[in-house]
Amino acid sequence: MKVRSFASLVLSVVVVAVMAGCSAAAADSPAPTTASSQTPAVSPTPTDSATPTPTETAAATLNGFDLAAVYAACDAAVPVSVWGGRDPVKPEPPTADAFGQASSDGYVKDHTNGDPNAIYVNVTYHYPEGPYVSALCVASGDPAAPTVTYIRTLD
Repeated sequence: MKVRSFASLVLSVVVVAVMAGCSAAAADSPAPTTASSQTPAVSPTPTDSATPTPTETAAATLNGFDLAAVYAACDAAVPVSVWGGRDPVKPEPPTADAFGQASSDGYVKDHTNGDPNAIYVNVTYHYPEGPYVSALCVASGDPAAPTVTYIRTLD
């Protein structure tokens, strides 16, 4: 029995020594690393392009005519007699149907001065105490310097 006890003792010492060696080896080596789930910080790289500057919005046009300009010109072309002694009122903002192809409009096709690109302009006014009044004009000629002709009012 003594042999068996001695063998068990030796085995126990060897196991303890091996385990101690593993622990010491583990203490000397760095702990294993794991991949982080965080994204590494990345510095932006400079670009060669400059920051774009906003451009002006192009004016709405029809057949090359600046619609805001011909609307204002039609308003200015309305004769004083149209107001019948009343003070003129500011025009309403233009609507989608305030402009159109003059050559196909029954009220103005004879006032295009032969210009196939002429457009009609319908400026609307509203008196607080009364009805709407519309001034009908035709813009023709060079779109850069149009001729705006007052035709008549429509009640």
